[in-house]
Amino acid sequence: MTSAESDPVESDDPFTVVYAELRRIAAGCLADENRAHTLSPTALVHEAWLRLQRSGPERFAGIRSMKALAAIAMRQILIEYGRRRRRRLRLLQNDFGGRGASDTVTVSESFVDLLDLDEALIALAPEYPEHARLVELRYFGGLSLRECAEELGVCERTVDRHWQFARAWLNRRLQGNN
Repeated sequence: MTSAESDPVESDDPFTVVYAELRRIAAGCLADENRAHTLSPTALVHEAWLRLQRSGPERFAGIRSMKALAAIAMRQILIEYGRRRRRRLRLLQNDFGGRGASDTVTVSESFVDLLDLDEALIALAPEYPEHARLVELRYFGGLSLRECAEELGVCERTVDRHWQFARAWLNRRLQGNN
């Protein structure tokens, strides 16, 4: 672990310390979304940062901790965004549904996949909370297996096993083989 990862955030503006990395993570989260997506990586990072600021910067034990909290915030923002978009599109489908198949509006599959992933994580959490937290850190936070091990306080080998299990569990769930 580098000293920058373990040291408490001492900067006047801790946002500048991790901004580039959070933006890279946000871009990765949005990479699979469709081109019409109105939420940019910059907007996602800024919204996540605003949420973190409301909870108080004293919560940040270090850069890794800040990234972990940002992962939670970005997941929440993307899920809320997807739900709002799905709701709006459903309303449009109801309004235009009687006009014929060519006039109906379809829900983007990438939003449905993200919402399905969130539902699967919610289902995973009661039985395997550390696995769900790991997926959140890896997928939404962009943390490496080593960083996840440090954040979760377990060895890297355990994180690797949990990661393999969680991916298999989620794949099975998302493919409809509950």
